[in-house]
Amino acid sequence: MTQVFISYSRKDIAFIEQLVVDLKIADLEAWYDLSGLEGGSHWRKEIEKAIKASQYVVVVLSPDAVTSTWVEEEILYAKHLGKRIIPLLFRTCEIPFGLHTLNFIDVRGGKYQQNHKEILRALDVNRGERQSARNTALMELLSSVMPFLRVIGILGVVIALFLAGSWVIPKFISLMTMPKATITMQRPVAPLTSTNSPVILTKTQTPTPVADITDAKGVSMVLVPAGEFIMGSNNGAGDQYPAHVVYLASFHIDKYEVTNNLYKACVDANACVPLTNTASYTHSDYYENPQFDNYPVIYVNWNMSKKFCEWRGARLPTEAEWEKAARGTDGRTYPWGEGIDKTFANYDLNVGDTTPVGTYEKGKSVYGVYDLAGNVLEWVADFYDVSYYATLGSNVVNPLGPSSGETYVLRGGSFPAADYLLTSSYRTAAVPEYSLHFFGFRCAQNANP
Repeated sequence: MTQVFISYSRKDIAFIEQLVVDLKIADLEAWYDLSGLEGGSHWRKEIEKAIKASQYVVVVLSPDAVTSTWVEEEILYAKHLGKRIIPLLFRTCEIPFGLHTLNFIDVRGGKYQQNHKEILRALDVNRGERQSARNTALMELLSSVMPFLRVIGILGVVIALFLAGSWVIPKFISLMTMPKATITMQRPVAPLTSTNSPVILTKTQTPTPVADITDAKGVSMVLVPAGEFIMGSNNGAGDQYPAHVVYLASFHIDKYEVTNNLYKACVDANACVPLTNTASYTHSDYYENPQFDNYPVIYVNWNMSKKFCEWRGARLPTEAEWEKAARGTDGRTYPWGEGIDKTFANYDLNVGDTTPVGTYEKGKSVYGVYDLAGNVLEWVADFYDVSYYATLGSNVVNPLGPSSGETYVLRGGSFPAADYLLTSSYRTAAVPEYSLHFFGFRCAQNANP
């Protein structure tokens, strides 16, 4: 499988993970540091090894990437090895001198979808078509010489039978005169493997059901009681490490992701910023078509999401609140427990676009919250820091995330994301002005004491 090394800035991580998913769909193996570096790895050695093993180096250009010494070193090392470098212009910036002679692919804003095929062509994804053409030519050649091969084959068989006749015929006679043996045939038993094992789900936590509440705008919210839960993971990407115990006060969180219809109400009240992109991944009239009123609003950035929640008298959930609502108190991998397939969530382009909120009854969390895995990524209130969890001590209470930063956290995976991006401990981030066709959100508020 062709391997692609991705050089980028961590501030563009949400786009990188979307790119990785799309490359995987195209049967390309993408390597980037958060997915390819295990705990205890030597960063520079592993990165050098990955560049050596890759056929292509994709450089995602942004103001942050072009000032990164890591990106600069990766470009220089790739050029030294003679690797093919493909620049993607993700955010407007000055093109580095070392890439001036290369044509870049413009993926700013909505141009990513438009130019996705150009990326695949640059990565030689159409190699299969050329292989098919070569196979066709070979078949034509074989068909032209087949008559000669048949004649040669027949002559060969005749000669072989003539030469072997002196041994075959006496041997056959001796076998016919031997006593018959009893032969027992036993059907082989196939070993139990991961491909034929059933998905095993666990759900050890069954809290007392709490009645939903309705906020001032008529939106359904659920109560997440006060208490401790396990946040993070010791088995996930580096930014999820380490798993740690967090205590949270009780809070309410939206039962569903914010919909097109709800966001329109805020826009109509002159309290929210109108969308600049009203399409979806497959629908040109997604936001303005009443058919999609109950679908999650998309192409919303962090600032727009925050403004909407404030209009409702609410706020964006903290990262800790979001994760507790998703995984409960028993450390489950997904909102519903363990194991995943397409009956639990909208992911891996199983549907091809967003789905109405609350579609996946089996996928709701232990508190009754829907779509915390898949459908759309959800903005939360916290700044993003890849090593934030490692800075926390014991007895963490109501954490609010880093005190400053340039990117904000997104949680929950999305409809184009692979299954490993849907775990309840998965984190990603983007700059607050950025939006995509799989960015959405939900709101939270403090519970009454």
